[in-house]
Amino acid sequence: MGMFNSESLINLKMRSVFLLVFLVTPVFSEGLTNVTSVADTDTPEMFSSWPYPCQGASNLNAFHVFYNQHVLQYNFDTSQTHTWADYLKKRSLCGVNPHQAFVHKNDGNAIVGICHGGGVRNSRNLCVSARKFRVFIVQSVWRNGRCVVQLQTEIAHVIVACTNAVFSAQPPIPVIHCIPVHFAGIVNTTPSLHGPRCKR
Repeated sequence: MGMFNSESLINLKMRSVFLLVFLVTPVFSEGLTNVTSVADTDTPEMFSSWPYPCQGASNLNAFHVFYNQHVLQYNFDTSQTHTWADYLKKRSLCGVNPHQAFVHKNDGNAIVGICHGGGVRNSRNLCVSARKFRVFIVQSVWRNGRCVVQLQTEIAHVIVACTNAVFSAQPPIPVIHCIPVHFAGIVNTTPSLHGPRCKR
């Protein structure tokens, strides 16, 4: 199935740190090492229970939460902590997770594309991007009525969980896409491009 614009996903649904602590964990296999965990604080088992990518049936809400929490929704000066504080406050994201990872708005389609041939299977339904992204790792906390931010920027491969979602159950044929629903981490090691690609 061909690539599609991530903004169309939203339309379809409407229609039918300077990082203080890096948590380096050996949870990803198949040759990838030094994985930096900047995962969502949801239960990973919710999104990694399928043995392979692009199986099962997730809901669109999981995708929208993922997209809104990890893809910047508008452009701003990403080099300044005060502009990050403004963004997090406007999006009600300040202090939501201990460490949050974001990519540029312009990289949104490529992030969705990890599950459409732009990623290589890592383990279970986790896929690592074939290309690197500029990833902003943000730590934020509410302090004395202010959103206090610490920031680090990395150039790294992104790891996401890819599952299927039904975008239209109208007969005669359901419209199903494989989409990212969970941000699992980043890694500097380039995956083997000879490995199985993540796609339906």
